[in-house]
Amino acid sequence: MSSPSPWGARPSQAPETSLENGLPALKGFDRYYHDALKPIMAKLESERPAYQKRFKKFAWGAGGFFLLCLALVMGLRVSGGFLIAAGVISLIILFLGYYPLMDLKERGKLTMMTHLCRFLGLEYRQTPKNISLDMFRSLSLIPLYNESQWEDQIFGKIEGIDLNLFEATLDMVTRDRKGRSRRIQVFNGLLVEFDFYKNFKSTTVITRDFTKLGNLLGGLNKRGKRVRLESVNFERLFEVYSTDQVEARYLLTPAFMERVCSLSATVGHGNLQMAFHKGSLYMAIRKKEDCFEGGEALNNLATPELARKIITELAQIYDIVQILKLDMESQV
Repeated sequence: MSSPSPWGARPSQAPETSLENGLPALKGFDRYYHDALKPIMAKLESERPAYQKRFKKFAWGAGGFFLLCLALVMGLRVSGGFLIAAGVISLIILFLGYYPLMDLKERGKLTMMTHLCRFLGLEYRQTPKNISLDMFRSLSLIPLYNESQWEDQIFGKIEGIDLNLFEATLDMVTRDRKGRSRRIQVFNGLLVEFDFYKNFKSTTVITRDFTKLGNLLGGLNKRGKRVRLESVNFERLFEVYSTDQVEARYLLTPAFMERVCSLSATVGHGNLQMAFHKGSLYMAIRKKEDCFEGGEALNNLATPELARKIITELAQIYDIVQILKLDMESQV
């Protein structure tokens, strides 16, 4: 189910901290992280003290400059516009002092993402290319929107299966009669497309459970009819609609449903939806915060927690595809 690590011979002693979390796709990742990636991240992290010292100097300089200008305004009765200009200059000084720390985080993220994707045999691109949301919208995996932003594209093949993953932020912008705009974020998270090159021709949509009344109303907009499945846990979390009941059960094997439930627990119940459509699998994973940022872990690039946050989610998506591919091949 998982391929051997491509990173050469293993050292005789295993690392103390495990990042593999029992996921098949991460077999060998502990050694790769400690032998190859951690030294690179530690070298980047070694730059932080000098940048922090620089920022403190700029902060003191910006504060002193602003206080001096404030004293001039109070003592010489200079116009308030002078103080506003002084405030703007002070903020520019602060930004110039903080910029190296911002750049360090960006370089850390780029380095981490590039290596984590490389371990899984994938590629990473900060600015996505050739993106289309039409099918996600057509399958009702994302809500109506009229403005979108994209970042963090991961693409490549998983055992011959094409993968295209990217982060999307979707907004609905409306205007009232006076021309005032109102912006509502309707989706933030990951959109994923897999092309299996298989012969399933139906449309099967897996949506979160909305309780009985919600499922009844929501089912009116779904393609096909409701599919009943044997997995109690899966039925508790999801509702399934398909244009072909037999093919839906062929796709939703026990192993696949188990992996989907595991991913749902990781990303938060109710945040995962997906659909099979004419040989491809589409996923929409809603997130409360930006993906692949590492949170507070980015304040220490050498901590294993940064890699753990990102690689676990990527590996679970990777394993879902492997399980589904093996299940389909076993039923041919």
